[in-house]
Amino acid sequence: MGLLLGLGLSHASITAAASTTYAEALQLYRTGELVAAASLARALGTADGLVLAARATLVQAAYRAGPDAQPQLLAAAAADARQALQQAPDHVDAHLQLAIVLGYQAQALTALAAHERGLGRAGRRHLDRALALAPDNAWANGLLGIWHLQIVRRGTAPLARQLYGASLETGQALCRRAALLDPAAGDVLYGCATSLLAVDPEHSAALARRLLQRVRDQSPADAAGRLLQAAARRALAEAG
Repeated sequence: MGLLLGLGLSHASITAAASTTYAEALQLYRTGELVAAASLARALGTADGLVLAARATLVQAAYRAGPDAQPQLLAAAAADARQALQQAPDHVDAHLQLAIVLGYQAQALTALAAHERGLGRAGRRHLDRALALAPDNAWANGLLGIWHLQIVRRGTAPLARQLYGASLETGQALCRRAALLDPAAGDVLYGCATSLLAVDPEHSAALARRLLQRVRDQSPADAAGRLLQAAARRALAEAG
């Protein structure tokens, strides 16, 4: 499986049972205190709390951790997402967070090693489930689009189609749909854009730049959004 660049930072489902502690953890996340947010959210032991813990840990792994710390953080995020799914098997965000973790774990491996570990197929199962539960969810559509693009990038188009049913065309279509469903879904737009540039720079550069410009021009709601906006600026500069 290939790398899923998007972070999948959709809003957690805050139910009537959500406590003051959850709100405190969410505020810590928004202000960039990611380790503290994850610890507090994890201690709740609820599905929503565990998803927030996974989300905060993923942002820490993606933007702040060095290569030596990243595997442990990804393992912790995966454990949080899996525990959330044990409690709430139909929790859309938990499926998305786990799929993203699997993508990052695959990044650290060769394409063959990731294939042998089944990371690509496992990620696809969680994305398909999320999309079945929420067909109009921008994150589910966009992350599945990124999955297609990265599978093609890591191999060849014929092999990606034969082994995984992945294609550039499906990836492009899903990314376009995600952008229409939620133009403010910054991390999904960023992941789609960078994946398009990686796999099809000749024909997809214009679309990728438009998506990156949307991310660059947004008003970030939290620290994760500011990190993402800075990444979009860098990607635009590199794309020329």
